[in-house]
Amino acid sequence: MTSLIMVNGEYSDDSWYKSRTHNFEYILCADGGANYARKFNITPNLIIGDMDSITEENISYFKQKNVEILTVPREKDFTDTQLSLYHMKNLGIKDVTIWGGVGDRLDHTLANIYSAVDYVKNGMNVVFESPSLNIYIVLDKLALSGEIGDTVSILTLSEYAKGVNLEGFKYPLTEAKLEVFNPIGISNVLVKTEATVRVAEGVLAVFHNINK
Repeated sequence: MTSLIMVNGEYSDDSWYKSRTHNFEYILCADGGANYARKFNITPNLIIGDMDSITEENISYFKQKNVEILTVPREKDFTDTQLSLYHMKNLGIKDVTIWGGVGDRLDHTLANIYSAVDYVKNGMNVVFESPSLNIYIVLDKLALSGEIGDTVSILTLSEYAKGVNLEGFKYPLTEAKLEVFNPIGISNVLVKTEATVRVAEGVLAVFHNINK
């Protein structure tokens, strides 16, 4: 089942999001992500969170549409994104796209990325998607489609990543080691429309900047 989590983040191009809502069989809004769901005329399957960022008007709107709303205490030891991923795991969902997970709040962006790592390690495929940037978490192999000239940065989320191989890039790597404090994988460039990222040990984040 293909699924979508909408979090309360940055949504920069309304038409881009509206054109993609049909791609998902199950849609979950994390708290204020539901504000954007209404804006894009999306009716989610579930709204989950402490309800500190969704408007009262939108709570009433979605209740009238019989959308399930699960409220958790505001004083908690996990984020709404973590709660959403946990719910997806319990449903047995393996493919998750996250909208709104990347934006001007760097702390939120990093927290969202790191929140997804354990779920990826347990077999979930998670991609952070936006009009200008997609972020993938890679434990073994990623087949990356894009346009020639797209900028792609590859960073390790673990202390180091070993056996890193890049094919289809301006700066290829063969059995390389990436270290968290030496970001040599920044600002690579696609030279083919189909590229491959492989890693033997460690966790990679692949940032695909999409040319418009």
